[in-house]
Parts: sequence; structure tokens; C-alpha cells
Amino acid sequence: MFSISRTRPFQRFQKAAGISTFHINTIVVGLELVALGGEKPNDLNIKWKPPSNPRNAVEQTKKFVLLAILAHVVDAFDVLLREYAELEWTSIDQDLKNILRKSVTKPNKDSYSIRERTEALLGHLQVDHGDALAALDLMVSWRNSLVHAKRGRWILSESTSGRLLERAETFAERYAGIDIKRALEALEKRSWPTLKEATTMVAICQNLARSVDEGLIRREANTPEKIQQIAKVELAGIFGQSEAKWNAIGGRSPQKRYKVLATYLHEAGIAESQEGISAALGSEFLDELVRSTRTEIEEMLSKTGKYIKPDANSGKRLFRP
Repeated sequence: MFSISRTRPFQRFQKAAGISTFHINTIVVGLELVALGGEKPNDLNIKWKPPSNPRNAVEQTKKFVLLAILAHVVDAFDVLLREYAELEWTSIDQDLKNILRKSVTKPNKDSYSIRERTEALLGHLQVDHGDALAALDLMVSWRNSLVHAKRGRWILSESTSGRLLERAETFAERYAGIDIKRALEALEKRSWPTLKEATTMVAICQNLARSVDEGLIRREANTPEKIQQIAKVELAGIFGQSEAKWNAIGGRSPQKRYKVLATYLHEAGIAESQEGISAALGSEFLDELVRSTRTEIEEMLSKTGKYIKPDANSGKRLFRP
């Protein structure tokens, strides 16, 4: 059974930011070994010598690492929103796409924040993630406060601070005792986040991204007809890339054609899975493609309005029956 568990934008987000907490913890363990007197392995070809004050050097490096990871994840989330606007098969209207791309401003000429862009997308999906939005706001504000330290203070709105304080106990239960009050006070003082605060914000951002992705799939691919149309749109883009995509299936055995076509669908985020979020794509869809000629497939893909025939680098091949 083929279905969508993750969209391609979310797959890329996960690749960029999916194991950031593991990366942070790995670095912190390494830094702690330095603080305890660890030395560079002889075969590690870099210029480095133990600092004269290991503990102070390690604490300074931790700050650099935490800032880098916050900036990295915030930027990855920003890209995720922009890429959702480029998905060909959603019902997202042009106004919302422009907000997600950040290609328009608000009536007062201010830019839409990441929180506002996310909130607009959640409104389209008709789902509420108020706690996560408030935490995302905290993460972005903290990142901006540290990256743009000379541009003044970054202050959370009263509604966001109030939401975080009101839900402080819930956050502590979900995220291993995180102290929201301390985090807000640290942001106010323009202090650095603790390791716990940074990893918690990263985890909430990752969970929010997953929830948005699942909401999008459930809304846009919840019937067999919709998932089949998505498959056609995605294949139109893949086959329009180059003749090589066509040549990979031309003149092949039915079994090999099926395997290559399944790979193409997997590239598009439509994979064989028993835990898909979307409706199922029936096996008859691929079976029909395997039996079809290139001309027949191109006719089908052209009806999506998304297929552009690639430049011919080789002769047109017909599929064998």
C-alpha cells in the first residue's frame, strides 16, 4: 500500500534539523571531556591545544554551540514554511502562499514573523497549536536577541508570555522539568539559554513541524481520488526533469518498471507503508502505468497542467506491453 507519511518539505526539514538534540548532546559530552582534561587524539589533524582555563573555555564554546543550533533550526523552519508554498498539490491559496514565502508585508509594511506565518498556515488547516506557537515565538525571539544583540531588545508580547506562564506546568511535564519562568527571565535579561532550554525549544519546534505536516496531509490527501491526483502531479514534475527519467523505464521488464516507478513515487514522498497518514494509493495505479506506453502516460500527466515535456536528449521510447 502506497501512502504519504511525510511531505518532501518536511523530509528536508527533518534531514536538516531532525537530530539536532543528538548533535548538541554529542558536542556537550565532548566539551565536558575537554573540561576534565581530555587531550586531542594524535591522529586528529587539527591545530588545537588544551586551554589554560578549560572550564571557562568550555562554557564559552557551549554558548556558541547553542546559538548556532537555535539559528540553524529557526532557519530550517523558515525554509519549511517557504517550501510548503511551492507544493503543487495543495489547496493553499495565493494570498497564503505569499505570506508563507514572505513575499508580501502586512498592511503596516511590517514583515510577517515566523510565528504569524505558521499561525496563518494552521488557520488554513483548521488546527490549533497555541502552546507550540508560543514556544516557537520564544525560540525565534531568543535567537534574534543573541544574533542581533546590537539592534535593541527583543520582547515577547504579553499574550505570548502569558500563555507560556499559564502553561508552565504542562511544559514542565512534557519536557523533563523545563522551567519556563526562568527562561522568560533569561530572555528579558538577554542571557544565554541553558542546554535544557535550548534542546526543549528545538524539540517543540520539531514536534510543531511534524504536526503541521500531518495536518496538511490529512487535509489534502484524505481520499483515494486526491492521493491519485497528487501522485500524477508529482510524477509530472519528475518525468519533466529530463529524458533520463523516461529512459530508466523504457524497454524494461514489467518488474523493473514497477520498481523504478515505485522509486519515483518514493522521491515524491509517496511510499509503501502501513502507517501512512494519507489515503492509500491503490496498487492498480502503478499496475496501469507499468502497462502503458510513454504516449499514454504523457497524456495522463498533461491533464494535471503540471507536465512539461523535457528536451529530447535521445529518441522517444515506447513501453513494451
